[in-house]
Amino acid sequence: MFLNLGWKMVDCDAPPYPVVQASRLNGIHAPEDVRWCRLSRFLHWPMNGWDLVRPSWWRHFITAWKGSGEAACSCGQKLPVLEPWMYADPVAEETSFLIGQCSRCHTVFWEEAQPAHSRTR
Repeated sequence: MFLNLGWKMVDCDAPPYPVVQASRLNGIHAPEDVRWCRLSRFLHWPMNGWDLVRPSWWRHFITAWKGSGEAACSCGQKLPVLEPWMYADPVAEETSFLIGQCSRCHTVFWEEAQPAHSRTR
């Protein structure tokens, strides 16, 4: 008989691991040990019943309630400016990223930048 171990799906919100490792060269503090959030996903994360018991949800609520109007990190700090940088994989193509790290909790926010030749007007 098999025992139900309650397996859970893990949804990783970080870029490919070589990019995480290489980000140390661009000044990201402890990239393998901090939280990574794709900015677009972080700003539009769905709320469910469990979010009401999470302290980070209440920080978001209080920040919005204070009327700052600016998006904030889960720790309440203003979101970092995302700086562009290029990752060149020796096997694959070059990929552009926008990356920034929260100065308080060290969460890294990122987005994959669209290559200039694929942007449409």
